[in-house]
Parts: sequence; structure tokens; C-alpha cells
Amino acid sequence: FALTAIGTTNGLAFAAAHLFHAVFALTVIGTTNGSQRAFQLFKIHTQLAAPPGKRPSARALTQSLGACDQGVKGRSQDELNQFCQILRARILASAGDARGARRALTSIHNMPGDGVYSRHWGVNFAEEARLAASPVLR
Repeated sequence: FALTAIGTTNGLAFAAAHLFHAVFALTVIGTTNGSQRAFQLFKIHTQLAAPPGKRPSARALTQSLGACDQGVKGRSQDELNQFCQILRARILASAGDARGARRALTSIHNMPGDGVYSRHWGVNFAEEARLAASPVLR
């Protein structure tokens, strides 16, 4: 999926680096609904890392993202919900909606601090949130 998101062979290193997260998520959790959701989120994460002209539109990414709160409880699911909200903020920021991105980020409760990776998914939420606030995304 990463190569089609990028559309060039120059994306091989890019794809390998970002695909690691999805494979890691599937390995840690196994084949559950949580791992399927994690795979969806890491796919969107990879697409957002592609150059603006090579990634799907903000609308398509938002549709792929869906609802962040899937109604499932548990620490792993809480991390997925947080990651989803951060991705929503990144999509909004990439579409030029800085206010919407800020709202999405402020809706996240108990987000791990700087340099702290999520226990289940290996995501540095603080770094991802900084990406959502960055004007470079456009």
C-alpha cells in the first residue's frame, strides 16, 4: 500500500520505514479487531507522510479514518483512539484547517508526554501531535 501511495520506486525506503509500524502492530496484538484497526491507522499514517501531491485527498483520508472512538474498551484501544485523533488533526492541518487540527488535538486526554512511546503501538504521540501543528504539512 505504501508504494501505491507514493507512486515511485524512490519510496522504497520510505515504505519500509513506515510499514514497520504496521507490521509491529500486527505482531504485538495478533489477529484481532485491534490489529485490523491499527493496520488501518498506520496505513493512513504512511499516506500522510507522502508528499502532498502523492497522497490521497484529505476527504479520502478522513473517510478511511472513520470514527475514532470505536466503542471498544481497553488500554490498547485507548491508544488507538488517541492515535486516530492525532491522525485526524494531521489530516485537518494538511487541508489547511489549523483550528480544526487544534480542536482534534485538545480532545485527546492523558496523552503520553515528550519522548514517550505508546506501550502497545510504539507511537510517539507528542511527536505526532507536533506534526499536526506543523505548517510544513501542506
